[in-house]
Amino acid sequence: GLVGSEMCIRDRADVLRWLTSAAARKLLLTRPAGGVRRVRREEPFALVVGDAPRVLLKGQIDVLVDDGEAVVLDYKHSRSRSGRDHGFQLLAYALAAQQLLGKQRVRVGLCWLGDSDPTPALSAPSEANLEDFRVELATLGGALADARARDRFAGVERPKCEALKCGYVGRCWP
Repeated sequence: GLVGSEMCIRDRADVLRWLTSAAARKLLLTRPAGGVRRVRREEPFALVVGDAPRVLLKGQIDVLVDDGEAVVLDYKHSRSRSGRDHGFQLLAYALAAQQLLGKQRVRVGLCWLGDSDPTPALSAPSEANLEDFRVELATLGGALADARARDRFAGVERPKCEALKCGYVGRCWP
């Protein structure tokens, strides 16, 4: 496998290939008619949902474009079987972008940097999808708060974690 400096060089080359593409220039540099385009990189956010308990979800958006609507891009270095593997993350980013920019319409997409053409397929979650997700986050936060209060965490069996390719398998199942 690649070591740190080799991975950094590869990652930089992948990002440069995307940034110098016609699609990236159009999305990131073309000024909208009569407007201003602002591009933010590595944009931190703190999203609050729910009432009791309140859930604070912190993260960082790889690229956030504000040009009358919000566009969220997330860089991925290896392709999963489907973008659905990242649906939770993209919906969280969409809610955060709405909060950060005060925009109703948000489009989200994944840049598969390892692909020969990493141009993202953008989609716009509906308001109903975003509201359902907001409720789901609040519900998950409530369940987590309850588990903490009782000091009882329902575990997930290791085979399921491995099937999901969860990045925390090593922490939960040493």
